[in-house]
Order: sequence, then structure tokens, then C-alpha cells
Amino acid sequence: MTTKRRKQAGFTLIELMVSMTLFSFAIAGVLAIAVSMAQGYREQRQVVQTESTARGALEFIADAVRMTSPAVQNADLTATTATPAAGEPHIVVGDIEDTESQNDITTGKCKTGAIRIYDSATGPDTLEIVHASGGAVTSVGSGGFTAGTASLPLTDITAVAVGDHLLVTNGTRGHVVRVTTLTAGIAPAGTATVATGACIVVTATAYAQGELVIRVLKARFYVGTFDSITPVLIMDPDGDGIAAAPEPLADYVEDFQVAVGVDELADNSIDPTTEWGFSMGGPTSFTLGRDVRALRITLVARAATSLPGTAATYRRPEVENNPQA
Repeated sequence: MTTKRRKQAGFTLIELMVSMTLFSFAIAGVLAIAVSMAQGYREQRQVVQTESTARGALEFIADAVRMTSPAVQNADLTATTATPAAGEPHIVVGDIEDTESQNDITTGKCKTGAIRIYDSATGPDTLEIVHASGGAVTSVGSGGFTAGTASLPLTDITAVAVGDHLLVTNGTRGHVVRVTTLTAGIAPAGTATVATGACIVVTATAYAQGELVIRVLKARFYVGTFDSITPVLIMDPDGDGIAAAPEPLADYVEDFQVAVGVDELADNSIDPTTEWGFSMGGPTSFTLGRDVRALRITLVARAATSLPGTAATYRRPEVENNPQA
């Protein structure tokens, strides 16, 4: 019986080499996609982390600005100059006097303003505000209070602590004082002894019994160095005082710009080209007594580290009146 020879089966050497080459191309494509996706995810995580840091600080500042000048209905410009003296602001808004401050080198009186903007055309700006803190509200007690004196009677001292800054206001103007001691009276009333500070020329406003007393912070926001990290967006919770240490808000914030919308034409609106102060091409001074309608705050932040294997190509962009780096 004759056995029938079957045809040869399987791949030839050439077919095997061709198939391996095609398979290599397919694997290379898959790996390239995987590497690209991994790189994209790394970049996305870095962007999200950088954005969330800056956004958190921006929302914190925005909330503080919304609580600025509590119970003092005064948004007028009280000082404005394009070229202030060293250490003086470009714009002052509102009539709140800080009895703990140094004497103002221009007016010779206590530092005033619920909002103070220090503009820089070559770097980050500085913003100082007086804003409500913690919802502690009481009122002036029996006998009233005159700004510049050391004794402040209060109808309720349960929410007040030594070291607190209090805003005493009659609705149109106010004075900020710092509590040094508290003396209990007929509960919950008491008396706060307040620091006189370095300011020796206080506008002696008399506040009657029942007028509001609100706990506030005298916050200053600026870009500087903190714990060997630079640049950092920093908040000093008592401004130029020494009672509280500065605190970091966000690392690697390279620019902090504040533009102010002033109703210079008194038409209850802000012209985008002529009434936004300290923006690119905008004015740098205004008419005293005009209303401030808006603040525009911009942060520029960068990632803490560059992506591995990439060359740094970042340049800080132009923001408001601060040109590109």
C-alpha cells in the first residue's frame, strides 16, 4: 500500500520574518500610544495641581475682598496718586482708620482705607484689605467709645479674644483697634483695653452706645519668599503688625496683579478701556471721591518642577500693566 505524501505545512522562513516585522510595527505603535498617553496624563496632573493651587488662593482672596469694609458703606476713593512716596499706596478706598499703624508719611495721621493697592509696573502688586473674620459681631457698650482712647466697652465679649482686631463703625466710617486685655462686666458685657500703637494722630471720632463692633483681619497679600521657596503668594493676617506671622497661600506664584474699576465718569458703569486702573494702557490715578465698582485679581503660577526629558520653554505672560518676562 502506497502512503500519500502530504504537502508541507507551517510558515516558510520568509513568511515568518514578514510576520515578525509586521508584529513589531504593531507593538511599536501600541507602545508609542501608551507613552504618549502616559506623558499626557503627567502633564494633565501637573496642570491640574498647579491650577488648583492658584485657584484655591484666588478664591480665598476673592472671598476676603467680598467681606471688605464690613458695615462701612463707603467705596469712595480717599487717596489716589500715580507716583506715591516710598511705602505709600497708589489707591486708597474707604474711610477706615487703623489706630495701630504707623503715622502716614503724607497725611501725618493714622493709616486709612479698607482697600489699599500698591501697584508695580515691573513686578507683582500688593493688596491690603480690612475684612470681616469669623462672624464675631457685638456693639459698643455703655458710655460709648472715642477713637484714640484705650477703653472700649462692649455689650458682649464672649466671641472676643485678646489679640483680635475689632472694627468700630457708625456705618460711614470706622476705626480698627487691637484688643490687649479683656475685663468682664455684667455678663455677657465687658471692657476691652485696646492698643494705641505707633499712630499718635487719631481722628477722634465718637461712637455711641449700640454702634457695631466687628472682628476683622488687616490682611496684606503679596509675592515673596517663604521657607526658602520662591516665589510664594503670602498673606500677612495683620498687615504691617507683628502680632501674627505671614502665611503662605500658594507656592510658585510668579505674578499677582490687581486692576481697579473706578466709575470716573459717574455713570454707574466701568468703561473697559478708560476706567480700569493699572491695566495695560489704563489710567494710574483717578478723581478723589469717585466710587470703586470692581477689582480684577490675576495670578500667574508655574509648576514646581519641569517634566522629565523636556526643556523649559516657559515665559511669564504679560498681565495687566506688568509686561512679559
